[in-house]
Amino acid sequence: TFALADLCMHAEYTAPIRQELAQGWSDFERDAEGLPLLDSFVKESTRLHGTEAVSGRRKALAPFTFSDGPSVPRGSWIYVPTASINRDSEFFENPLQFDGFRFVPDESSRLTEVSAKWLLWGTGRVI
Repeated sequence: TFALADLCMHAEYTAPIRQELAQGWSDFERDAEGLPLLDSFVKESTRLHGTEAVSGRRKALAPFTFSDGPSVPRGSWIYVPTASINRDSEFFENPLQFDGFRFVPDESSRLTEVSAKWLLWGTGRVI
């Protein structure tokens, strides 16, 4: 995983994450909640070093027209350019800079979230 490489390259995160683990591991083991520093660090590592450049692969089983006009013919494949989105300043401040605690202030932002801004797991309905 790139998270271990990022931890080696950004050693300043080691002590706070270690302290968080020492204080919060038992709670995390019990209810899988907490450890926001570790979660943010892994999410940031994943944002910059995702394993795929695209996600959300969908094949049109029927013709589809988006509300703003573009259409997708039956049988066509569409993808979401997640690597580009994750490095776009429209979505992330200083997108090329590693910030291991970038996601800490956002209580709803976790590695496992599914949203239009965090597309690692895909999003939307499948038709």
